[in-house]
Amino acid sequence: MHPEKSIQAHWDLNADVMFPIHWGTFALSFHDWFEPINLAVEYANQNGVKLVTPKLGQKIEYNQPIKNQSWWKPLEIESREK
Repeated sequence: MHPEKSIQAHWDLNADVMFPIHWGTFALSFHDWFEPINLAVEYANQNGVKLVTPKLGQKIEYNQPIKNQSWWKPLEIESREK
């Protein structure tokens, strides 16, 4: 699902928090690996949607705070320098 459509699904479900998953799991398309999460963050910010972005594989617990970081940004910068 495109990140913009994910925002609509978030609203349709009347969700409190949007948690994008599988955005970096497979390299099956022509877009940049970082594009889906960057767009999700952009659209969430534009639309006042609370988004969580734990590191891939990070354990989280329901009703516990998640330190929301753009952990992929250093990877993105590194990949562009190569």
